[in-house]
Amino acid sequence: MHCRLSVKTARMVKRNTLALMLLSLMSINGHAADQLTVAGYNTVSIDRILELQAAATQLHERGQLDEALAIYNELFLAVRLKSGLFTEEQLLVLDRLLAVNIDRSDWDSLNQQLGYHEWLINRLFGKNPVALAQQLQVNSLHRQQAASRLQGPQRSWHLVQARTQLWRAVSALESLPEESERLPNLWLQIANLHLELNNDGQRWLTSFENRTNEPDMISGWALRGNEVEQRSHEIGSELLQKISTHYRTRQYPSNVDRYALEAQLVALQGDWEMIFDQPRQALHFYQQALKVASDSSCASELRDVLFGQAISLPLAELNIEESSCAQIRLKSVEVISGQLLSQTDSKLYRPHWEHLE
Repeated sequence: MHCRLSVKTARMVKRNTLALMLLSLMSINGHAADQLTVAGYNTVSIDRILELQAAATQLHERGQLDEALAIYNELFLAVRLKSGLFTEEQLLVLDRLLAVNIDRSDWDSLNQQLGYHEWLINRLFGKNPVALAQQLQVNSLHRQQAASRLQGPQRSWHLVQARTQLWRAVSALESLPEESERLPNLWLQIANLHLELNNDGQRWLTSFENRTNEPDMISGWALRGNEVEQRSHEIGSELLQKISTHYRTRQYPSNVDRYALEAQLVALQGDWEMIFDQPRQALHFYQQALKVASDSSCASELRDVLFGQAISLPLAELNIEESSCAQIRLKSVEVISGQLLSQTDSKLYRPHWEHLE
């Protein structure tokens, strides 16, 4: 049975939870602090801190999670004693604390630390949009990693929070024209998170998006599965259009093959339709991309690069290359000639060019 909370109650719970989280993370246990001071941690060199961090990392990699956590917690206190409670130096250790608590499936500690991480980076980088965007992506990545190990409402909640952090990163960077090259991959990641949430098909999805920042169910805000799918498809299509506009409106050196660039962008739209099980629309875009590629002075090589190798969908990273024909020819050498790819229940590929002609 799901918990039913009013908006007022949900907000009060959120404020109280945040206050307790900050109190516990900002305060240092007196006994532990005394031990650290006696041990000289308040004057310890950064080299010594890095040595301890390396030891903890080694323990983490060996799967000795509790031992690694103990050293990371000690390091976290040491760094804060040395550098101050609100300094950038603690972010590296905090990142490892997040990682080890994901591996330990300690979701309560993870949620607390993620909230603290978000609060801290807003304090540190409120006037540095690039640094803020980078750390928001770190926060998002940890949430995505947590979601990959969870099911049900908690999985969906982390995915929604991950997507929110990426939107915030986009907002930070959009104010800086000189940083626009960072945006296309963020847009693709957001589209992919819409896809993941669509695949979850959970009725609690809209509750998280509209009403609360806590992983509690609030009734009455659910969408039907087909509505979630339609909205995810539309938002993803809009994001892909932003990606296309970004690349199509830029100035390029004269040696860049514009046909190659355009073919990649059209193929990307076909990928999105394929992912959402719209084969006719996908075929239209793929054939259009192949036609554009045929106008290139390195048409056959470009065809093989786009439609002659195993390109798994969805794309995890945007790889729109501003290539000359010489570069495309070099890349095509790596493609296995005549390779045919078949879709399976667990794998989705961009179709081979032989299936498009």
